[in-house]
Amino acid sequence: MLAFFQPGVAGGAVLAGADSVNGAICHKVIVYPKNDKSQTFYFDQKTSLLTKITAEFDSQMGAIPMDSYLSDYKKTGDILSPAKTIVKFMGQDQVMTIDSLAYNIEISPDLFKVPEDIKALVKPDKK
Repeated sequence: MLAFFQPGVAGGAVLAGADSVNGAICHKVIVYPKNDKSQTFYFDQKTSLLTKITAEFDSQMGAIPMDSYLSDYKKTGDILSPAKTIVKFMGQDQVMTIDSLAYNIEISPDLFKVPEDIKALVKPDKK
């Protein structure tokens, strides 16, 4: 979602005042991507941390509003990241909690090898 803030992706952004999120007063920023629906980002006025994202997605059932709440920020090296995200949509809450986080670590190429029993299930390309 933060890709909208990259040059060439965002159509524009507007500071749309302030709103309360979980008791904290937040800056309300509406971002208008060039080829998508707007999203609203809420930044805590005291900490400047992103606390909420509001968006709407199209589905076969029509437009579905979705709110994401970010909290429990933890520092890994020099990077501050939310350890907890609650996504609310269609009357349900999905809670994601990150127990540990590491950046720029080496990953063995073996982790990306497809197991032989899975390879056997894949049909060969008929070109």
